[in-house]
Amino acid sequence: MDLKYIIFAFLLCSLLNPLAIKIGEKYILDKPDYRKIHTNPKPRSGGIAVFLTLFILSFFNKDVRSIIIPLSIIFTVGILDDIYCLSAKLKLFFQILVAIITYYLGYEINSVAIGNFTLQFTYITPFITALWIVGIMNAINLIDGLDGLATSMVLVSTLAFAFLTYNSPLTLVSILLGICLAFLRVNKFPAKIFLGDSGSLLFGYLLSIISISVIQVNGYSQAIAIFLIIFVPIIDTAWAFLRRLITNKPVFSPDKNHLHHKVLKADIKDDKALIIISLLSVLAAFLGVLIYYNFSLSTILLSFILIPMTFIIYNLDKYLTLFLIVFNTEKEVAFSKEQKTTNTHL
Repeated sequence: MDLKYIIFAFLLCSLLNPLAIKIGEKYILDKPDYRKIHTNPKPRSGGIAVFLTLFILSFFNKDVRSIIIPLSIIFTVGILDDIYCLSAKLKLFFQILVAIITYYLGYEINSVAIGNFTLQFTYITPFITALWIVGIMNAINLIDGLDGLATSMVLVSTLAFAFLTYNSPLTLVSILLGICLAFLRVNKFPAKIFLGDSGSLLFGYLLSIISISVIQVNGYSQAIAIFLIIFVPIIDTAWAFLRRLITNKPVFSPDKNHLHHKVLKADIKDDKALIIISLLSVLAAFLGVLIYYNFSLSTILLSFILIPMTFIIYNLDKYLTLFLIVFNTEKEVAFSKEQKTTNTHL
């Protein structure tokens, strides 16, 4: 981890945030609709600040410079989608193209380890690599439905990866940390600006190649640890795709059943919902780092705590409704007894 790149990225992005807000207010407004949470139009041009920060840093940093072409493609497609709403198939085409370019730039997943067992991909390495990059890009994009949520998820995951690479020369981790910290200042509740597709796709892409770089730098690819570090976006996206397949809906069709929607249905305010989901992400990332350095039966069993916790959060609205019913019933019974006692005395 390189402190100077954290500071440099933080200052750059902080300076560019007002510019992105002004451009967004004039040309790229996210208007409220039945599926969205915000009630007033807000700029969804956060990707401008993120991309310009990366573009400027590319003149000083070889890691960013090496991926500036895929970054430029992602940003262009994302910003066009933010303005014109491109079709899901067209976006997927460019995401796959970016993944292929990234693979040929040297970012590849040759194998993964689960405990002492190593799974070699060999001939399907390009497919696995592309699937991972496209999957993480969409995972961050889909979870970006609440003020500061996607930025917070990326920040938590990047911090966890920083622990895994603190002695390595991997500067992308430091740069992404700085950008997340700067952008969260204007993206937290109540948000002044949204990431938009241009920003969320850039964050997802950077997170995917950082995770690949962690495997390459450390020469060790503990799959469960990597999965847990990006747990919340992966689980939310996997469940969204499965849910749509079960209900025979297009897999890219939007709905209001993502994790943040479920928490908000429990009458929990936006900022509190962000805290709840972020705490789940922090716990999962912590367990991921723990398993990465100490893969054992005890750490694996400990990670199983995430299953009931995730289930409860996904069904928080139902549990709170049940609690209120029981609570109100008890109050009615108590009130009824009190009335009877009063009548008896009378």
